[in-house]
Amino acid sequence: MIMPLKSPEVTLLIIEDNPGDIALMKLYLRELPQNTKSIFLKTGEEARNYLQNKMVDNPNIIVLDLNLPRLSGFELYPIIRNTLGADVPVVIFSSSTSDIDRKKAKDLGIISYLVKPDNVMDYKRSMLEIYNLAVKPVAA
Repeated sequence: MIMPLKSPEVTLLIIEDNPGDIALMKLYLRELPQNTKSIFLKTGEEARNYLQNKMVDNPNIIVLDLNLPRLSGFELYPIIRNTLGADVPVVIFSSSTSDIDRKKAKDLGIISYLVKPDNVMDYKRSMLEIYNLAVKPVAA
């Protein structure tokens, strides 16, 4: 079983448009340490505006869906890098099982590519894995 690592305040920026996925994420994020803050944005366009306006300090990690309305995750990725730099890790959390998408994510330097699980226990494990990536420094 994956257990959350201890950390100071952690901010997750989650860019996801599916209401069911958002509900599951919120459910399992509540089980993480109380010092975890989640910001949800529902479209690539909303995320672009949010990032360009720098409304808050940099998050500890960005959770990025690929299949977003108006601006896909891959289209949004360069905007993330241009506004936040390379220090903020990005995790793809998508229903896409495409090897092409996985390779593209790896080539871009995205730290992890997680396929959205089809059962709730695996969903919970995915949220813990994302949290642990946020609090644990990523080896270059």
